Amino acid sequence: MIPYDNTGFGSRMRRVTNQMLADVDSAYKQLNLPFRSRYFPIFWGLQQREQMTVSELTELSGFTQPATSQTLKALQKKGLVALQTGIDGRERVVTLTRDGKALLGSLQPFWNKAATTLNDLLEETTPRLDLALASLESALEKKPLIRRLLEATQPKPQQSVDVIPFRMEFAQAFRDLNLEWLGKWFEVEPYDRVQLEQPEKILEQGGEIFIAILDNKAVGTGALYFRGDGEYEIAKMAVDPSHRGSGIGIQLMQRLINRFKERGGRRLFLVTSSKLAPAIGLYRKFGFVDFVPRNKPEYDRADTFMEWAGDPS
Repeated sequence: MIPYDNTGFGSRMRRVTNQMLADVDSAYKQLNLPFRSRYFPIFWGLQQREQMTVSELTELSGFTQPATSQTLKALQKKGLVALQTGIDGRERVVTLTRDGKALLGSLQPFWNKAATTLNDLLEETTPRLDLALASLESALEKKPLIRRLLEATQPKPQQSVDVIPFRMEFAQAFRDLNLEWLGKWFEVEPYDRVQLEQPEKILEQGGEIFIAILDNKAVGTGALYFRGDGEYEIAKMAVDPSHRGSGIGIQLMQRLINRFKERGGRRLFLVTSSKLAPAIGLYRKFGFVDFVPRNKPEYDRADTFMEWAGDPS
C-alpha cells in the first residue's frame, strides 16, 4: 500500500530510507562488522581524502553540525578517528586512526558487494531511482523546496482582466473552460452538454454570459441564467487552471452580482457541490448563504444550495 500522496513525498522517502538503513545495519551485525550506517558518510569521505574538516564532512553527510559532531565523538571514543585543530586554528580536521583504517579495510569487501546488490535493485526500478534522485537534487539546488512552498502559498497578485459580454467567437472557450473542471471532478451531465454546446440558448432565455479576457485570451467564464419572476441563477463559473488564485473568479462573480442588481433581480441563487470547497468559500465571501431547495436540482452532482443575502457588511 502507498501510504502517502505527493504531499507527503518527503515522509515517504524517509520511510523507505529508514527501512533500507535498518536492513544495512542488520547486515553489518550479522556479518560481525562493528559498524553502523550512520558512520558511512564519515568513512566514505575519509576513504576519498586522508583528512577532512568537520564542516566538509557535515556538507557531505547532509547531517546537521551537531549530528556530525555527535557521530565524530562516538567514533573518536571507539578510537576510529582523530580530531585535531587545523592550521588556521578555526577548523577541526578529522583523520582515520590505525584502527579506523583497519576497519575500513574489512568493510571494503562488503561495500563492493553492497554496491552490486544496490545496483541490481535500482535496475528493477522504473525509472532508475538513482538517476531520478540526481535529477531531484539538481532541481532542489536550483530552487529549494522552502522557496517553492512559500511561493505556492503566497496569494497571487490579482490580475487586471476585462470581463465582457459573451460573443459567439468565445463559444469554444466557454465550452472548454467548463469541461475542464467538470471532467476533473464529475461526470459531464446531459444538461451541461446542452448549455455548453448551445450557449446561445442561455441568451435566448433571457440569461447572460460573461467572459474574462487576459492578454486577448479567454481565461474565465460566468453565466447568469434567468429563471423568471425576477429570479436568476449563477452558473458555469470557470477559470483557466493556470490563472486560478489570481482574482479572476472574484472579478467574474462581482460582475454577475452587479448585473443582477442592474436588472432589478429579486432573488439570486446557485447550486454547487460540497467537493468544490474553494468555490464555496468564494460564494460565502460574497454573501451567499445556504438554503433548502423546493425542487430536485437539474444536476446529479448538486448537494449544496446557496442564495445571495446581499452584500456582506
